[in-house]
Amino acid sequence: MYGGSSDGEGHDVAGGTARKIPPASSMLWVRNLRRFIGSGAGLGSEALMELETKRILLDIFKEKQQKSAEAGTIPSFYKKKPEEGSISHRVQRLAKYRFLKKQSDLLLNADDLDAMWVCLRENCVIDDATGAEKMNYEDFCHIASVCTEQIGPKCRRFFSPSNFMKFEKDESGRIAILPFYLYVMRTVSLTQARIDMSELDEDSDGFLQPHEMEAYIRGLIPNLAQLRDMPTAFVQMYCRIAAHKFFFFCDPNRRGKACIKKVLLSNCLQELMELHQESEEEVTDTEQAENWFSLTSAQRICDMFLALDKDMNGTLSKQELREYADGTLTDIFIERVFDEHVRRGKLGGGNSREMDFESFLDFVLALENKDTPEGLTYLFRCLDLHGKGFLTTADIHTLFRDVHHKWIEGGNYELCIEDVRDEIWDMVKPGDPLKITLADLLACKQGGTVASMLIDVRGFWAHDNRENLLQEEEEPEEEGERERGRGANAPCCHSSSRIELNMPTTPFPTNPLIALQPNIEDNKSKTLKGRMGQFLKGSDDPKNNWQRKSGKTIQCTYLLRKAWILFGMPASVAAIVGGVGGFVALLVITILCLWFCVSHYKMFSNKNSETESSAPSAVVEMKRGRSSSSTAPPLMMGGAQEAMQFRLEDLEQATRNFDESNLIGCGSFGLVYKGILCDGTVVAIKRHIGPPMQGFSEEVKYLARIHHRHIVTLLGYFQDNGHQMLIYEYLPNGSVSNHLYGKYSTVKLEFKQRLSIAVGAARGLCHLHGQSPSLVHGNFKTANVLVDENFISKVADAGVSKLVGGTEAAGPSSPNINAFKDPEIVQTGRIFETTDVYSFGIFLLELITGKEASEMGSSEIRLQWIERHLISNDIVDRRLEGNFTAEAMRDFIRLAIRCMTIPGRLRPNMEMVSSELEEILDKEIMLTTVVGEGTDITLGSHLFTK
Repeated sequence: MYGGSSDGEGHDVAGGTARKIPPASSMLWVRNLRRFIGSGAGLGSEALMELETKRILLDIFKEKQQKSAEAGTIPSFYKKKPEEGSISHRVQRLAKYRFLKKQSDLLLNADDLDAMWVCLRENCVIDDATGAEKMNYEDFCHIASVCTEQIGPKCRRFFSPSNFMKFEKDESGRIAILPFYLYVMRTVSLTQARIDMSELDEDSDGFLQPHEMEAYIRGLIPNLAQLRDMPTAFVQMYCRIAAHKFFFFCDPNRRGKACIKKVLLSNCLQELMELHQESEEEVTDTEQAENWFSLTSAQRICDMFLALDKDMNGTLSKQELREYADGTLTDIFIERVFDEHVRRGKLGGGNSREMDFESFLDFVLALENKDTPEGLTYLFRCLDLHGKGFLTTADIHTLFRDVHHKWIEGGNYELCIEDVRDEIWDMVKPGDPLKITLADLLACKQGGTVASMLIDVRGFWAHDNRENLLQEEEEPEEEGERERGRGANAPCCHSSSRIELNMPTTPFPTNPLIALQPNIEDNKSKTLKGRMGQFLKGSDDPKNNWQRKSGKTIQCTYLLRKAWILFGMPASVAAIVGGVGGFVALLVITILCLWFCVSHYKMFSNKNSETESSAPSAVVEMKRGRSSSSTAPPLMMGGAQEAMQFRLEDLEQATRNFDESNLIGCGSFGLVYKGILCDGTVVAIKRHIGPPMQGFSEEVKYLARIHHRHIVTLLGYFQDNGHQMLIYEYLPNGSVSNHLYGKYSTVKLEFKQRLSIAVGAARGLCHLHGQSPSLVHGNFKTANVLVDENFISKVADAGVSKLVGGTEAAGPSSPNINAFKDPEIVQTGRIFETTDVYSFGIFLLELITGKEASEMGSSEIRLQWIERHLISNDIVDRRLEGNFTAEAMRDFIRLAIRCMTIPGRLRPNMEMVSSELEEILDKEIMLTTVVGEGTDITLGSHLFTK
């Protein structure tokens, strides 16, 4: 641009050698440039843009002359973001504007899309069998050339071989033109949305803040048919409500920033665009109410909040929120909603004990989207009464007790809470028979139903009557045909079997199944629905009270009677047949129960007779516990198990007298052996040789009560005069250190696997720090992160440092072990939560480099080592080449460095670390899914590639 004589920073590059421009020459250059800028009046837009560029270059040149080049070797992501109004900030904004304008010019407009559709239809062939318009690859290439001539080269990127291979082909290798055209339209639409959002992205980091998302939605309103008549005064409130749904689903960690790529891939954007595709006359009231972004839905939410806000202070108290949904939500759930908001700092407004409008939107979105992972996650945090990360039988009992109380208040029949609890367990089928986790609820596909049963009496009623409600939707047409078939004089047995789906004035229908009984005199026998022990009111006859006393029956009676009535049998005969069927079913179940009890009694007697001592060993007790839990969840009122005290002979038998062939490692507590118990359970036995430890058993029992998916479970212990042993669950894939730099590992850990391992370890440490009082690991290292057969990571040796006095005398010392120690321990002699954070940072560094931390030197020179290898671009493990995205790796390295910050008070806590790792993993999965492996991505530019 300037004749090629200078690079803009005072260096002559024409001759290939750098030469300083004399001060006099540089000042002359500045004067000439200023004179050129001053003569720019009356220029066009392109000339003005060029003029602005020259003005910025002048400012940069002056700033370069005034600044020193001290930080010239610092990697780019260490540098601070440019300040608002600075020269660098102006340069970035101008570059971003030019880039987005260029990409916008490459988009197909409406006329181009119409021309492409015409070209597709003119050059396709009609399938004789289906009548569909199709094209083979030759037609595809021909259409590409025709479209390029008519539209230009900007349409060429859609006609690539890879795009052709994306679509389903018939036996002749042809694809339908309509799916291809819809793909083109969707790509153009998403790209245009990406450009619009990027223009509003003030930080240019690929994320939108709430006010930026609101501005984007505000710009869409004139183009959405159903929103054009929106009152001007309501626009701001509508944008606030609409933007909140995007952040509810695209910002799960509530950081106030939604990733633009997540927004583009979310269903929320598709739901919003539905308002553009349909005119208001074609949309029913029901469809408008179901669409969160419709004007009707937004007004409904505002009216709901105003109706609940009795004192009109702009926030909701617990008492006011209890009126939501006609008061069918339980009190304990409302309490937990407020507790969860207080704990997470989500409450706003002048009163910190009341719910603001933003929190109310979260609340409504969670209840209306219970079947989505985001909604279920919100509800699970409220159901988790003790913050343990799982629900026990005691939690289910406590939660449903409130539902049962409201059920009785509504005038309904008595329920058996234990049967409901068992019903929920059967619905979820958790992996651990003692507890239900969020992952279990998501995997069972009925998590939303389970949550409704535990928080809302209306939700429990809907589940209890699911068969009748489903039948009600199918019966109207069939009922009319049956009426015509019976004739005018036929008795209408089914006329009273309709359920009022419009809820009555009471919070929920009373005795809903009574309406399904035939309208005859002898229908007062009570029927139990399912296996939940529920009895209907309406019979005071003593001869029918046996059902209430027995507490167990099945729905065969009701179903048989219903089936016979539907086939036209008289009601009295149907009642007799149903009663006989129910009696036979009850008799069969009674015989099966007796047989089951007798067989188990015999098995129990045989086991007792074979035992050498009158007191059974811990292994036998474990075996009994497992056999009972395999059939149904235990009815214990708590989920934690006490640590079992094993016998020495059992452990010697499990390890073949601690044979060296069973030796699998050596840790801080001592040697580690693989053992197989009598019942076939594979365990890891850690053996410490030394004098008895005071308080050993109490400390072990405390550690055994800590259960988490990402913490290795402590099963039991043994102690005598010269030995202490800890028995843990066995993880077949060993420690992460073996896979990173072990001699015999054949597994190549990909980057996403390493991120997943880091997330699991962070969750485990976060759970330890969340104990009351907080439990600091004190000896966290890569060797103490184990992986199971699915490479799910678990933290090992939690709390073991206390058992060995905080030393590692039991195991050999190595430079790599010392590399994980926080330098502040030397100064204070104490360990804190930040101690684990420092060790976790070293762990992340080993995941990044694939090397032992000891190779990086001591803590004083480690950061210099990191900086040196960042500059030379060889810090990342070479085995990961082409297996990660630059954005995720950059964030991963940043987080590792922050964890190693000195002093420790500046380090993030483990909850923050866990949250950031989850976000990095989500970003990596999303980027590699959309773009592919090994792609360097900046500002989402992959959406603009040709």
